[in-house]
Amino acid sequence: KMADTISWALRGGYMLKDQMMILDLLAHNDWKRPVCYATGMPNAAYGGLNQYLQQEGLVYRIIPFRQDSGTGLGIHTKGMYDNVKKYFEYGHCDQPGIYLDESVERFFTEPMRTAISRLAMQLLTEGENTKAAEIARLCLTKIPAVNAPIDANYATLVEVLYKAGDAKSAGPFARLVFQEYEGKIRFIQSVIPEGTADSYQLSETLQRLQWLAETKGDKTNAVEFLNRLNQIAIPKFDPNPPVDSVLQDSLPDTVRKEK
Repeated sequence: KMADTISWALRGGYMLKDQMMILDLLAHNDWKRPVCYATGMPNAAYGGLNQYLQQEGLVYRIIPFRQDSGTGLGIHTKGMYDNVKKYFEYGHCDQPGIYLDESVERFFTEPMRTAISRLAMQLLTEGENTKAAEIARLCLTKIPAVNAPIDANYATLVEVLYKAGDAKSAGPFARLVFQEYEGKIRFIQSVIPEGTADSYQLSETLQRLQWLAETKGDKTNAVEFLNRLNQIAIPKFDPNPPVDSVLQDSLPDTVRKEK
């Protein structure tokens, strides 16, 4: 339902011209044309309007009703799903041997993976498992690990595939994530045997991958991942840990403090 008025808090003791421009647009636009922010901006750039922002792709659209869930920044799953399917293009990122420099990764592949992984997770939450798996496969295929480094969003998309019931598709991607993160952990262990906060986070991802493979019917990867976890002294994932972290008991004090 459209609100008669929208209200939000402006923080700080001054306003910049870009903020004044947005206020003027909202006051006179009468919702005739969309007013959008780019995703990936610092939170302060949204001028306190988070509760009125809804993601529809690579933009947040200002909407005339308040979202009271969490920090705002909602997502229009149907609209964004259609946009991803019909209009998103990937600049031949899946072309073998193509070079993606740091700027392409920072301003294109990372935002694309972030946006699509967020959509896939929301579709999963809404029970749209088929669409969630479809979107996850699309992103993993169009922005492959061979050209764009594996990151947390890549791992999230693999998790979506498992949870959506597509273990067959998830398996090969899971092996890529496991290989990449295991290599990083082995390197950290060779330099800092007691581990770091980074190796802790990587370990959590490997634990979850093994658990997902085991609980979602990917038996081959489940057995292999467990053996490889044992080789690098990482315990098996416990979905109901007695403490706030599955690795807390095994972490050195220095890492606990850093975390």
